[in-house]
Formats: sequence, structure tokens, C-alpha cells
Amino acid sequence: MSELKKTATQIQSSARDWKYFLLILCVLLSSIVLLEATKKARALTAALTAPTVTEVYSPDDAVIVNISAENGQTVDANEILMTLSRENSQQKHIVTSPISGTFSFKKSAGDYIRKGDIVGVVIPNIDSNQLYFKVLNGDVSELNTGDKLEIVIEKETYPGSLAMIIGDVDKTSYPKLLIQTTAALSLNNKSAQKKYTIKKQT
Repeated sequence: MSELKKTATQIQSSARDWKYFLLILCVLLSSIVLLEATKKARALTAALTAPTVTEVYSPDDAVIVNISAENGQTVDANEILMTLSRENSQQKHIVTSPISGTFSFKKSAGDYIRKGDIVGVVIPNIDSNQLYFKVLNGDVSELNTGDKLEIVIEKETYPGSLAMIIGDVDKTSYPKLLIQTTAALSLNNKSAQKKYTIKKQT
């Protein structure tokens, strides 16, 4: 009888130890799952957070606007300029007159814009004397209506933070370029390549 009691006590003790072991294991697994979920949530939050306003080194000026579009969607420049003047008071004085035209994107909705991605733009149908791109060396290269440009992304960025220049000719009255992405852009007009270097605003 005493042997049975002893055996029963040992079984109870072993069962208790297993319960504690399983409880500790569950706590550890829960902690790991929670930690991974927290990391993913932080990464997602970082991806969805808009970049801070940055400044472009350039002796001249142009209007730069953030654009986000679904695959095949076109965005009207008038809408972009109105949105810009409503949402960013710092850039209100840069917006002069709306430019009519559309910009087409090849990226799918929600895709990251990766290094090496190319976005095409056709200069809208306006007076060619009123639309210029400005370059670092101080030269002003005139663009003609219908000219096709390619913007090459040189750094990875996030949806909604793609910057595009859509025009402004007055290089004496406006401040340096403002942009909302940390990506450097190369602009190809015919055979000439123009590059803007961007730094974060202090």
C-alpha cells in the first residue's frame, strides 16, 4: 500500500512539474509571438509614415508634388496643385497657376517604389516658353510640349512619396525646391541628364 502511495505521489509530482513546464513554455511562446507582431507593426507604421519635408540643392526653382496612383491611373496636375495648396501651407507660395496634364504610373497600388524603377511623364500641352526644368549648374533647359521624360528612382521610397516636378518658371521669386521624398531623381530630357541631390531639412 505504501508503495502505491509512493508511486501515486511521484506521478502527481511529475504531472505538476509538467504543468509548470508547459505553462512556462506557453508564456515563452506567447512572448515570442508578441515580439514578432510588435516588430511587424513597427515596420508597417514606418512604411506608412510620410517622409519629412526635404530640400533640394539647386540654384533655380520648380514645383514638386507628391503623387500616388494605382496601376494605370492618371492624376490631373490641377488636382495635385490644389491639394498641395490646401494641405501644405509651407508650399502655398510656390503654387502659381495650375498646369493641365496627366501623369501615368506603372506601379501597382501599394507597391514600394524601388531603386531603379522608372516612371514616365509627358510634358502637357502648354506654351513651351512657360515650362522649364532647372539644373544644378545653373543652366535652364527648355522643354517642348509633348517631350517625354523618364524619372529614375535612385533610392527606395514608399507609396505616396514619389516626387515629380510639374512646372514653375519664376526662378527669382521662389525659394529652393521642396520635395517630400528622400530619393534622388535623375531627369532625362532627350539626351541630357539632370540630377537633383536632396538632403533632409534641418
